[in-house]
Amino acid sequence: MNLLAPGFLYALAALAIPVIIHLFQFRKVRRVYFSNTRFLEQVKQVSQTKRRLKHLLVLLCRLGFLLFLILTFARPYIPGPHQAEARLVDIYLDNSYSMTNDVEEGLTAFEAAIRYANGILTNYPKGTKFRLLTNGFESSEQYYYSAEIISDKLTELQLAGRSRNLEEVLERLSVRSNVEEQSQRDVFLISDMQRSSWPQNLNGLAADSTNRYFLVPLQYEQHRNLYVDSVYLDKPYYLPNIQNTLQVRVTNTGTSTADVPLKLTVNGRQIATSTVTVPANGKELVSFPLNFSIDKLNRAKLELVDYPINFDNEFYFVLRKGDPVNILELTQDNASTPVSRVFADSSLFRLRSREAGNFNFSELGWADLVVVNSLEQPSSSILTALQEYTAAGGTLVYIPHPQAAGGTADRITERVAVQPVQAESTVRLAPPNVDNPFFEGIFEENNARFTTPQARPVISWAGRANNILMLQTGSPFAGEIGNVWLFASPLTDDYTNFHRHALFVPVMYKIAFESKSVTNPLYFNTQESVFNVQVGEQTQNRVYRLEREEAEIIPAQQYNNRSLLLDVPAYTLQPGFYSLTAEDSVEQLLAFNHAEEESIPEQVGIEVLNASAEELPHVEVLNDAVSAGEGNEMQANFGAVMLWKWTLLLALLFLLCEVLLIRFWK
Repeated sequence: MNLLAPGFLYALAALAIPVIIHLFQFRKVRRVYFSNTRFLEQVKQVSQTKRRLKHLLVLLCRLGFLLFLILTFARPYIPGPHQAEARLVDIYLDNSYSMTNDVEEGLTAFEAAIRYANGILTNYPKGTKFRLLTNGFESSEQYYYSAEIISDKLTELQLAGRSRNLEEVLERLSVRSNVEEQSQRDVFLISDMQRSSWPQNLNGLAADSTNRYFLVPLQYEQHRNLYVDSVYLDKPYYLPNIQNTLQVRVTNTGTSTADVPLKLTVNGRQIATSTVTVPANGKELVSFPLNFSIDKLNRAKLELVDYPINFDNEFYFVLRKGDPVNILELTQDNASTPVSRVFADSSLFRLRSREAGNFNFSELGWADLVVVNSLEQPSSSILTALQEYTAAGGTLVYIPHPQAAGGTADRITERVAVQPVQAESTVRLAPPNVDNPFFEGIFEENNARFTTPQARPVISWAGRANNILMLQTGSPFAGEIGNVWLFASPLTDDYTNFHRHALFVPVMYKIAFESKSVTNPLYFNTQESVFNVQVGEQTQNRVYRLEREEAEIIPAQQYNNRSLLLDVPAYTLQPGFYSLTAEDSVEQLLAFNHAEEESIPEQVGIEVLNASAEELPHVEVLNDAVSAGEGNEMQANFGAVMLWKWTLLLALLFLLCEVLLIRFWK
């Protein structure tokens, strides 16, 4: 038998009190005179014998009451087959948001985990050192503390937007000081053990046989959850007067079809609502037309109603009004051109017109779209730079010179063969194919009829190209080859009136808008710690900050060509919006959400864990974490027999015997 609180044994000194009272009973004697005392002496002898026996029995009852009462406070127990002998105990407690799911009515997995961890603290002998590890992997969590300090840490513990897999947890648990390196440990892993982070087998625990591992799986009461798993725009970004649609995908992990209300708000104003019917174990796509004006940066939120898993009921994203498209036009001279005039709207475009013989090649990195406009003989260095630009993903428009040779276009695009042609007269363009995705949103009616422009081509091409405009002769006039756009004739009155036609503006706008490099997604997830953000041109030594309400994060940062690489310390980001600021001005708005894996309530089954643990003698699966109370779960888990209830009953029994002896033994 062992004691959990042996300090109470000092109270055994109190057993001397009833013994002293019994030995030194000072009673006042009264003398009575009788004529014949022979009969009285016989009665006296009999009474003293009975009284002495009664006093001894009462003394034994009092001693028994005090003895077993003291033992009750000392909490005796009989060690079981798994009784702890280690003086070091590691407790990993999963505090990810998936732990908000109920394990029974009114009790979340997180609450059950904290209750269980407190049970571990109270059921180990005094002097045992504990280490509490959570998903934050904080530096203070590599040290051992007393049970009282760990209990305080459990009281302050909060949920975190970070999940950990078993490999990461074991690697972190292996970090110890040199003094504790050789000590045997008991390791408790308390988690909901989602399939996304836990393996189907426990092979990762096989290598460490010196320590004992106790797995504490917290099984959900139900495995149904509805959540928004993704959001995207039909078009890359939001531009005024351009039709766009927000697509929202809702997932249902339950076994029955569910109807859920979905609400869209932008900048705190409700924009639209919809009721979504999501099939069992399926997904449903919901569309919200974006037909309202917005600011440059807008806080958008989707909200649905679902219980009991409600941490992911809100989904955050940023609607951005498209930044102006950066356009670099290379011309033979610096004269005004149809290209410079069509892109003159500074709210939509930033245009730089440069003479081909006098421009800085670094401007290619600035440009979203490069227009090569009627260059007669571009230098080999320019052609090489343009090849590198298109190879890096940049979009280029090639408008030929009247005396152009096909070799210039061949150098820019290698996918098709470009040949010079000599047309004697202009040819009218064929009506555009309105079913081509390029013209989506341009024509209000599919049977749009108008007089098409005319053109006299100077080049032609063949091969796999997306030709959006064709001549009536069947030759291409405008087409896309990869990320290079080709026009068959110069944009001058001598060769075409296309630049004066109603088609010119929407075609050029569409090419420009689709060339926009979009590096800022609508949202990130909180698991990401390194990500790229597109910002404006930076001055030297500019420091960016992530701000949210009163919190401020200064991440490690590296700027390169309008792209800012941010390295945020893990475990610091929370779901919601963060403003990226520099010099007290807001450069960007970023939205963060929980990782989708947290919303999938699929768990590793108890049977799977038990089967895998049977092959490892140092691994035990403890299955009663939810049903066991705080006072007795460790007794069952370790196979120990707690005796304090029995000692309390015995103490009460001795007290009852004392009362009966005094009351009925005359």
